[in-house]
Amino acid sequence: MGSTVPSPPLRPATRDDFEVAIICALPLEANAVTKLFDPPVDKPGPPFDKYEDGPPFDKILNDPNAYTTGILGRHNVVVLHMGGMGKASAAIAAASCRLSFSKIKLAILVGICAAVPEPYPKSRGVEIILGDVIISTGVIQYDFGWETDDGPKTKEKALDSLGRPNPEIRGVLAQLGTDSAMSTLQDQMTKYMEKLGAKYPGKQEDRFFRVEDVHKEGGSCKNCGTPLPRKRIPKNMNGDPKLKVHLGLVGTGDKVIRSAKQRDKIAEEKEVIAFEMEGAGVWDAFPSACIVIKAACDYADSHKHKGWQPYAAARAAACMKAFLRFFPPSRPAPVPPYVPPSEPQFRVPRPENDRFVGRTDILKKLKELFRFSNQTKVSLVGIGGIGKTLIALRYANACWEERRGFSIFWVNAGNAQQFQQSYASIAKDFRVPGYIDPKEDVRHLVRDWLDKDKTRQWLMILDNADDATLFSPQNLGRFIPACAHVSVLVTTRNEAGLGLPGEKTPIPVPKMEYGDVSQLFPGDTKGTTQGINDLDTLVTQLEGLPLALAQAAGFIRDQRVTISEYLELLKGSEKNLRDLLGGQCLAGNSGALHAATRTWFLSFEKAREKNSTAGEILSFMSCLDAQPVPPGLISRYTKPPNGNKPDVDPVAVLRSLSLVSQDVEGGLDMTRPVRSLIQKWLAKKEKIHQFEAQAVVAVSQAYPAGNAENRARCTGLLGHAATVLRFQDKDLCKDAQLAKATLLCSAASFCVFQGQWKDAEEFYGKALTLLEKGLVVAHPLTLKGKCGLAGLYRKQGKWALAYEHEKAVMDARTSKAGSEMSLILANLANVASTLAAQGKWDEAEKMEVKVVKGRQTSAGDEHPSTLASMSRLAATYRKRGKWGEAEKLEKYVMSTREKIWGERDPLTLASMSSLSATYRKQGRWEEAEGLELRAMEKSRQVLGDEDLTTLASMANLASIFGARGRWRDAISLEVKVSQMRARVLGEGHALTLATMSGLASTCWKAGYWEDAMKLEEEVITRRERVLGAADPLTLASNSDLASMYRKQGMWVKAEELETKVMITFEREFRGNLGYPAIKNSMDLFVSAQRGQGSQQQMMDPVKQCIKLWQQVLVGNDVWERRQGKEVVGALSKGRGRAGRNTRNSSVAFEETRAGIPDTPPATPLRDDQAPPPYSSPVA
Repeated sequence: MGSTVPSPPLRPATRDDFEVAIICALPLEANAVTKLFDPPVDKPGPPFDKYEDGPPFDKILNDPNAYTTGILGRHNVVVLHMGGMGKASAAIAAASCRLSFSKIKLAILVGICAAVPEPYPKSRGVEIILGDVIISTGVIQYDFGWETDDGPKTKEKALDSLGRPNPEIRGVLAQLGTDSAMSTLQDQMTKYMEKLGAKYPGKQEDRFFRVEDVHKEGGSCKNCGTPLPRKRIPKNMNGDPKLKVHLGLVGTGDKVIRSAKQRDKIAEEKEVIAFEMEGAGVWDAFPSACIVIKAACDYADSHKHKGWQPYAAARAAACMKAFLRFFPPSRPAPVPPYVPPSEPQFRVPRPENDRFVGRTDILKKLKELFRFSNQTKVSLVGIGGIGKTLIALRYANACWEERRGFSIFWVNAGNAQQFQQSYASIAKDFRVPGYIDPKEDVRHLVRDWLDKDKTRQWLMILDNADDATLFSPQNLGRFIPACAHVSVLVTTRNEAGLGLPGEKTPIPVPKMEYGDVSQLFPGDTKGTTQGINDLDTLVTQLEGLPLALAQAAGFIRDQRVTISEYLELLKGSEKNLRDLLGGQCLAGNSGALHAATRTWFLSFEKAREKNSTAGEILSFMSCLDAQPVPPGLISRYTKPPNGNKPDVDPVAVLRSLSLVSQDVEGGLDMTRPVRSLIQKWLAKKEKIHQFEAQAVVAVSQAYPAGNAENRARCTGLLGHAATVLRFQDKDLCKDAQLAKATLLCSAASFCVFQGQWKDAEEFYGKALTLLEKGLVVAHPLTLKGKCGLAGLYRKQGKWALAYEHEKAVMDARTSKAGSEMSLILANLANVASTLAAQGKWDEAEKMEVKVVKGRQTSAGDEHPSTLASMSRLAATYRKRGKWGEAEKLEKYVMSTREKIWGERDPLTLASMSSLSATYRKQGRWEEAEGLELRAMEKSRQVLGDEDLTTLASMANLASIFGARGRWRDAISLEVKVSQMRARVLGEGHALTLATMSGLASTCWKAGYWEDAMKLEEEVITRRERVLGAADPLTLASNSDLASMYRKQGMWVKAEELETKVMITFEREFRGNLGYPAIKNSMDLFVSAQRGQGSQQQMMDPVKQCIKLWQQVLVGNDVWERRQGKEVVGALSKGRGRAGRNTRNSSVAFEETRAGIPDTPPATPLRDDQAPPPYSSPVA
């Protein structure tokens, strides 16, 4: 199973490689932090200072601070040990730290603080207890002002304020405001607290007194009055309270507050929730990059003492490390090359049932079948609950125990989502080439990978494949390997099996024999003649169904009753069941299913009697997909919000009664018959919609946004999401409907990430329809959905639709008071991108200038978002031929990024490549080559040879070599890039195919014409399979190949291809892709016709092309600079082959592919030597 441990950072070379500073005022605070250091990759123990061969990193001259450096998760961190408490000490220490470690972008004050027990406004009902952690959303200096006759007055002018954190930190804080992120944070804290070994001092030590109860002299508070009751620490509580993490304003001042009256006064005026003493000093050294993470050790009253300080310091350190998981480093560590394991692998997520008995005949038959045949496909068939899955699980474990050389993996096949999820897990675990590309179909990847990997024998277990239609050869059946080294074991209810090619006669799974059944029950229940007779009666009544017998055995063990007593209970439950259901069996009319219903009802009622939460968990699970439910989804039941630990663990109750099983990751599962029974019971009780609503809310909160970081979580929840999204809107309450809309948007974003445009558009459409029924148009979620839909249309080239939605969102946000400026600017940037894609460069440029000015005003000249906006504006200048403006802007961006993050930062390297592109457009080849070579070498050092940034630099360098006529170097480099991208991304990835297409162009220019055409044909085949025949990139490859045909005199082939391209563009993309694609198609068609001398046939396409240009470019100054009129003029004057360089005219637009020269070169190469032999990266 894939690890969730974050990749360790690159080992720092200098102090500039540290971006996170941890500032501690007390030794006990720093001690807790350093105990959580992670060991370095190449040495066994932290911190870096302990390396025998260095560094230490030292510090600048006259820096008085003491530092410890180490690793926390993905970050290199430096711990600053302050010499004293208070604002002045913090200011001096932080200022010196900033000079020694100049690249710090996050400073965290970690330690202890005083809490406001009942934060204002009190109407919120928030309560803070000792041990809770406070994360600052802002820092307020409450003692900065004047002493007046009316008391102290605080300065409140803007220039006197400490401000708020920068947008990146605010984004993390906003993320932690969600239930799922906060749950993840607290789960991580629990793990880190176990490592620290800190013990909770006890709820009896948490005393909160009235304001007027001042502490009496002496160490104890026994004579100080009666402590006030706390809602989170009731007197009858069993165990410790559940501690929380709070987000809010933190007050900072130079004095320790030991007055409850003063505490409440400041808290009410400033709405702070905690007090500490160093924040203001650190803020001046790290403005907007400082955050406070401290735990409550007292209530800022006269009763404060030091007993809670060690535990609070540990809690703060644990929260700080968990917080850093949400804060990405600027320079992530490269992923090391993956070496596939050579040993057999066991990938079965279910633990073996330790109560499995019997079935020796079936296991023996399976062993014989799979031993004497390399390619075996066989199905275990039988009714639900007969034990097919348990037999398959026992056989898998037996194979593994015998070390027969099999690699084994388990595929859940209950529906298409489960199948996809299982294949995605296999692809990730084994790093199947191409699995990181979200647009690749992992089902294709895994099948092809298994077909090719002939070094080992595989056993694939397809569990619960009950839908034979779903696994037909036209459907999922085509993804089941058909090679000799992969065997398949299927569990299914279909008596004929799945009908896979080469499938053997199915093995029916019969009811359990008496001898096997007796092993399920405790020995003392069947030790007498009466016991044997009772067992025989029970087996008869339960039809020998393993599911029913297992539930009966679990009940008898749990309740310690005899079989005779159980039979009596079963008889009584029959009457209750008949009364409840009006004489109808829940599961159907067959005897076996009726037996399952009877035992289930008895066990279900007993579970609810022992613990009501156990029944709620089962009801909740029945509304989700038929697969294990992750622990996070049921945490609302297993981790009650009031912190009270239940007397009886509900999960233990369910397991003891054999109602659920638990997988290796803690997920809970139930059999399909039990799931069906509970659903029907809920419907009868009219509670089904209540639990459906809970399921929608839970999955919505757990399902993250679709991106590379969340890919595994999104895939893991795919089946549950698909299930709850099928619930009817009318059956859900308003909160559940909002949660469903949120889930639809999240699922749509994951579909966009994976390139599933149709599904994404459907999800966004449903979300917006649902939102617009009950919410105002300008609701943040509605705007988020429209932004997502606009982004989807942009990716598809549907510019008009994208612009329509982006404009609507921009208008809504600009008209709404208090809208976040960063969101408005992001909208403007999207609109500018859409306008540029339509060729409306004037409007796009003006809007991008607005974005840059807005970013400069709101975030500053050197903020990452400002620099990113400048980079986009420079790209627009470059496309318009404004080389001077582009160069000036790109130089500023590159130098600023280098100053802030260093020469080796990926963003700095990207700026180098952008500036190199500008030089290339001006023909300044030496400068372009030098800069790109520098970027490539730095990228190789920092990120590795196979990183995508490194490969992009190599591809750019190859294009420079080609433009300079250095064919040998260009081909050699492009072959290397193609092969590495095929290995890292997969053979069908867009970047791999783009490199192949560029290689074909270079080979053509170098005189390798036949090889170039073969490569381009290969690209077309791959693109048609992955993207489809109508995708713009596929059509672009067709145009390139047609150009090659034409220049070889193959006129018929050229005309056929270009006619196909022109018709497809007109049908699929008219009005969306804009003039570049249409012009390209028309030009090549005209050129093909011109080569055959059919001038009359040329005129209509050319006029049509110009008409389309005019529609797109009306009112745009670029129109006057295009060659359309000149083409028509040349043709009208009968200049024959005049204008053949139309495609290469002096146009201020950047070409997206290499293009094919009009005529082959007279000599194959300009270099002295022929290029080395190359092989197709797909071959």
